[in-house]
Amino acid sequence: MKVDNKPILRKLILRTLKASKTRNLIAICAIVLTAILFTSVFTLGGTILNTIGEQTMRQVGTKAHVEFKLLTAEQYEKFSKSSLVKDISYNLFLATAENDALKKVRAEIRFSEDKAAKWGYSFPSSGKMPKTEKELACSTIVLDLLGIPHEIGTFVPLTFTIGGKSYIEQFTLCGYWEGDGAAAAQQIWLSESYVNALIAENDIPKGDYAGTISGDIWFANAFDLEGKASQLIADCGYGAEDINYGVNWAYATAKIDPLLVAILSFVLMLILLSGYLIIYSIFAISVNADIRFYGLLKTIGATGKQIRRMVRGQALVLSAIGIPVGLILGFLGGEIAYATYGTVC
Repeated sequence: MKVDNKPILRKLILRTLKASKTRNLIAICAIVLTAILFTSVFTLGGTILNTIGEQTMRQVGTKAHVEFKLLTAEQYEKFSKSSLVKDISYNLFLATAENDALKKVRAEIRFSEDKAAKWGYSFPSSGKMPKTEKELACSTIVLDLLGIPHEIGTFVPLTFTIGGKSYIEQFTLCGYWEGDGAAAAQQIWLSESYVNALIAENDIPKGDYAGTISGDIWFANAFDLEGKASQLIADCGYGAEDINYGVNWAYATAKIDPLLVAILSFVLMLILLSGYLIIYSIFAISVNADIRFYGLLKTIGATGKQIRRMVRGQALVLSAIGIPVGLILGFLGGEIAYATYGTVC
């Protein structure tokens, strides 16, 4: 016989919870604390990993997955048309600044597309990218070393050499951004027309970097970037020795390490198992305390399935209260802990 006993079971679940308020409060606290533990650990760990990755990208000089260096226009065109490439942008090298004031840093003079500049943390936060012939954009580090105020429209002197010919030029500052001392080089952007004109008018010897293209490439995902880069080179008809490239080592998944994956999986399973055992123990104690009550229910005809449904119902009610509270508190705790101590670390 099928009996509609769900309303009775719900009533028994609620009345059982009301009859054991203290024990239920302890169970909720245990659930909340376990959820706080999980959430704060993952929040803090994830935030720290993201920050480390961001700092590494700044040192590498780009957010892109792979940078192809010293490319010709023909090579860049082939790569840009590949189906493996999700997005691509480039900058064009001209020279290295030779001002006496810039000898403490490597200041590279280039033209860059807007996307490549943004990916390279070198996009003007004030002003704009150079468009006309004698416009210039650079970091505040370059301006400070040259003793130039951070004001759009001021003149910036540059000394550089192309193909053995020296240039001493004055440019108008059209944009600047906050310089990063951790960067391998400070970028100085000039307009495309000016850079192309200087490259065209000079006889650039073989092996000189002037006129070479650096292409920043994004793939569909960051898994096995080394393999994707090698496949892209092969698909475009080049050998590994023909193309100079670098994989962005800020991406932890750029190279899959089976040992690292195994260790992380073990740690994750250990954390999940610990949380499960904590909550399971709390409910086991609660069930044992009510064992006489469940025995009486069996005596008057309750089935094992109905009793299990009651226990699960109580667990769901307590979890519905404790888990959201724990997740919110754990997230806030992780964010506060990182804001307080993360930047110090």
